[in-house]
Amino acid sequence: MSREWGKYLDSLTRLHPLSVFLLLGVVSAVIYSNTLFTPFEFDDIPNIVENPLIRDPWNFAFFPGPRPVGYLTFALNYRFGGLNVFGYHLVNLLIHVVNGFLVFSLVRVLSQASSGTEGPGGNRIALAVSLLFVAHPVQTQAVTYIVQRFASLTALFYLLSVVLFLKWRLASGGCRVRPLWFAASILSAVLAMKTKETGFTLPFIIVLADLLFIRGSVLRKCAAWIPFVLTLAIIPASHLDSLHIGGGLPSETPDIGRLDYLFTQFSVLVTYLRLLIFPVHQNLDYDYPVYHSFFAFRVWGSFLILITILSTAVWLAGFRRRGNDGSARIDRRLIGFGILWFFLASSVESTIIPIKDVIFEHRLYLPSAGMFLAAVLYVSAGLNRLGIPSGAVFRRALFT
Repeated sequence: MSREWGKYLDSLTRLHPLSVFLLLGVVSAVIYSNTLFTPFEFDDIPNIVENPLIRDPWNFAFFPGPRPVGYLTFALNYRFGGLNVFGYHLVNLLIHVVNGFLVFSLVRVLSQASSGTEGPGGNRIALAVSLLFVAHPVQTQAVTYIVQRFASLTALFYLLSVVLFLKWRLASGGCRVRPLWFAASILSAVLAMKTKETGFTLPFIIVLADLLFIRGSVLRKCAAWIPFVLTLAIIPASHLDSLHIGGGLPSETPDIGRLDYLFTQFSVLVTYLRLLIFPVHQNLDYDYPVYHSFFAFRVWGSFLILITILSTAVWLAGFRRRGNDGSARIDRRLIGFGILWFFLASSVESTIIPIKDVIFEHRLYLPSAGMFLAAVLYVSAGLNRLGIPSGAVFRRALFT
């Protein structure tokens, strides 16, 4: 029976993306079906319930701050359902399913870019990563806490931009829709940055993927990077009114110094990694200490862990495209890329821009995609070294 399901799995991941989308939808619906009537909580109140601007989508031009696209979606929710929480939760759930499918697409296109071909092995890895993404408990806050649509919607545009860019790179010159993919990738980058500030790291991810997985000279690639680099001005321009708080850089609060926040984030990032591996003791509102010295044990200990992981990622990403072991080197580069994705996607909220709440699980939503890719590839490589076909393990895990 598991063999028949395995053959079906290979065929649907290769030929029927819609089937993959439906599978991710069913898994997500089963997990989150009991949250669709959860009431508005915390920041939902000022941003949605008591926000007069979302009463009319035509107020789009007047939505405050750097997140007008996210507020527009809340205004559309209000237009069609008022303050009925079901509609807001349903949209959040749909965004989550789309993001799962975009993660699947991203892993497929990265596998194709790194190996030059598409195959069932890459499809299985892609499906495993996307299922882990939609089903992992750490995503709960980004999906069920309505206002954190900012995080999940930014992830949608972010992932879409990277996927479209890589598809543009890999398409033949005669492909008629190729220019549309490039234009849509730029548009998605802009939308990501107008949804939440974490979109700022998108151009760096695109440049990194281009350098690691696409053949060609760096100088010839630079022209395609220019539009994305220009989008870096969007978020700083949206924060001009808050620069005085942070002495030239954005800052949500004057109560936490930049170095104190950075020291605290070393520990927070290790907590995030622990949540990805062991999602226990999850919390919506952490009582997390702020550290004021690098020499606190938890700070320097966390720093050593992070610098070890980051150095390993740079080393893995630095492997040549091909060598005597071929695909093994390719997998190493993908693992390195996944880890670097985690650090880059976390950098806006976990470095030197103080935020009054030093830790929130929804901040893991986008970074987790990179770590899930690295983890699945690492486990797959380990099984292969032991002579255990990873495809067989994957099929048994799903269907027996």
